[in-house]
Order: sequence, then C-alpha cells, then structure tokens
Amino acid sequence: MIEVLITSTNVEGVYGRVGDHHDGSENFDDWFALNVSDGLHTISLEVSVSISPINDEPPFVVRNLGAVLPDGEDSVAILSDNLLIEDKDSPADEVECFITQFPVLGTILGLRNDSGVFTQLDIEENYVRYSAENDTTNDNDEFSFICSDGIHNTSEAVFQIKLRPQLSIVSKGAVVQVGKKVLIEPSVLSASDAPDPPTSIVFSVTQSPHSGYLELNFAPNPVVTNFTMADVLLRRLSYKHTGEESGSDRFDFVASLPSGSHAEGSFLITVQPAARPDMPPTLHVLLPLRVVSETPKVLTSKHLYARDVLSPPKNVTFEVLKKPEHGVLLLNSVQLGSETFTQDDINQGRLAYQRLTSGTHPSDYFLFRISNSRVPGFLFRGLRRMKPMKSVNGASLTFSYQSQTAGYLDSCSEVFGG
Repeated sequence: MIEVLITSTNVEGVYGRVGDHHDGSENFDDWFALNVSDGLHTISLEVSVSISPINDEPPFVVRNLGAVLPDGEDSVAILSDNLLIEDKDSPADEVECFITQFPVLGTILGLRNDSGVFTQLDIEENYVRYSAENDTTNDNDEFSFICSDGIHNTSEAVFQIKLRPQLSIVSKGAVVQVGKKVLIEPSVLSASDAPDPPTSIVFSVTQSPHSGYLELNFAPNPVVTNFTMADVLLRRLSYKHTGEESGSDRFDFVASLPSGSHAEGSFLITVQPAARPDMPPTLHVLLPLRVVSETPKVLTSKHLYARDVLSPPKNVTFEVLKKPEHGVLLLNSVQLGSETFTQDDINQGRLAYQRLTSGTHPSDYFLFRISNSRVPGFLFRGLRRMKPMKSVNGASLTFSYQSQTAGYLDSCSEVFGG
C-alpha cells in the first residue's frame, strides 16, 4: 500500500471551496468519487455525504371521505381509505392530529392517552374508531381536527360520519299512449344508498294511479302496493293505462331501508293520444333567438322543437322555405346547403345562426315547414299547417339582435304565411 502525502498549496486551496450541493430531495445519504494526483501518482477516493433532514414540508389532508356507520352496528373504524394525511419529510407516527371539536352523538376511540390526539399511524393500524353512544334519529355526526408535524399545521378540516343511510331518489316520469303499457326503467326511477344492496330498498305505494295500475311481470295480481329497487333494476315493473283519454297520471311512494331511513317521491306518467300513421309531426316550441354579436349562436330545442310520436328525431325534417336575409344558418359549422335539417341536428347542437354584418337591421328570420315523410303538414297550437296552392305556408323563427349596451329589442314575432 502506497501512501501519498499531499501538501501542495494548490490542493490546500481547493479545500474549503469544493463541496456537495444537495438537490432538495428527501434523500439523506449521498456519495461522490475523487481522483487525487500529484502529477505522478493518482489515488481514488469515495466520499460519503450524510444529509441532515430539515422539516420544511407541511402535512396535507390528501383524503377526507368521511365514514358510514353500518346498519345494525354501533361503531365504525376510521381507515386510511377514508382519512389520509401525508407529510413528505415526517413519518406517519410524527404527524399528529388534534381534535378541535368533538362529535356530539358519539365518541372517538383510540385517542392517545385519552386526549384529543391521534396520528396517521394510528389510522393505518386501525386504532381509531367512531362509536355511536345511543340510538338517534339524526342522520350525521362530525368532528373537526387540525394536523401538525410539529412545525407546520394544516387548516381545520371536518370529518363526517353518516349514522343513518340516506336515500337518493331519481324520478323522471314516463310517457305512455292511451290504453298501452310502459316499462318503468331504472333510468327514470331509482333509489340508491351506497352501503345497502338494492333488494333492501322497498317502495311503498301511498297513492295509486287513478287511470291505470302498476304491475310486476311475474305477479298475477295486478294491484301492486309495494315493490323493491331490484324489481326496477330487473325491469319487472310496468304501468298499464286503462283509461280512454290522454292527459297525465301519477303514483306517490315512500322508499325506505330496514334502518328506518326513507324518502318520499312521486312518479308522473304522461298519457299521449294513440299514435296514428296519418298524424303529422307537432311543433311544440318556437321561440326567438337572441343574437349579441357576429359569433355563431347555437339553435337549441329551447328555441325550436318538433316531435313525431312514430318517428325518431332524425326523421323529423325541417325544410327551409326562405333563408335569413342578414345572416346564415350553419350546420356543423358549415353554411347550410341542402335547405333541410332535422330535429336531431338541433338536439345535438349542430345547427347555428351567424349574423353576417353589424348593420342596423334589428331582426332576421327564416321560414320553414316540417315533415315526417308520411303525411303533409304539421301541427302547431292545435291547427294543422298546410301548403296553400298560391302561397307557401310555413312557420318562421325570428332572430333579434341585442346591443351590447342597449339591452334586448322587442321586435321578435312568430310569423305564418298564407
């Protein structure tokens, strides 16, 4: 082994100026290699670097989803799936959470020394639980907390505990023709609660339909006074109309869980006249479109809507009889060239109107008529609109221009020829 003594003033000058600059990461061990030479002999050195940690990263509440007390249970564990606090430069047992407001309907178990403190490690090891003290009709409880790594604190957060499962009701109604039956789909009637299976949700009918009845396709008795969410999901529930007139019907219900949680609702049924092949489409909506600038304005079903009971929207066709004079109709951002568009184009937002110039014209309009390829004309306000021999009879949609400063112009009107 050869030892080389280095006493060069050049080397001495290097000492005190060479160092290791840390990149700021949370790695606390590093090393680098040196080759030392006196011009004749060279030795290699590996230098180990030990980095002293600095607590410069604050803790963060990454996940705060609350907990649900299971039906029939009196306590629930607070897990890291529900509550997670992370600190990049502090271990889980050094991130302490201090309860600033305790729950009022229960207690927190597993706190350190019976104080209001727990750590993230306590949560990860399933030490922390919420325990309900007694039966209550309240739906929720909660506690507030702040977490700290000894230097940095989080803002105050609230952890919620759902004590009684709460039902969420969706009731969109259905449409049926006179004397027909309609299947009540899950998309139009549902009740949901995350902890409970659908079979545990029971619908009790509190007011039966007056122009028909509910039926389950596997039950011979047509009088249905209750059904489950599973019946709806399996598409067993239907409404049968038994009246002779169109209009509306309904049934009221209470959806409930075994725990006692419940929600009330109503299901509306629109009864339409029986469809006939000789029925023309109906124009239901015809409203002016307000135009502010030369930017294309989408024409929606809130402005123009026609429906045919036997045809899908793509087969309900609008024929343009007179084009706008001070603007253009756009279909898929291109000027309308075929003189026709469909209700589906309107529903999908493909039809728009664009003003060409910023002139003094206060309004614009185009004339149209509607067809379903089966019968001529269309219905509007109870009247059948037809094409006379000497003049074109149609409907018009009016566009009014709104000044940026003057407000809306009251020059919109619905025009019919003939």
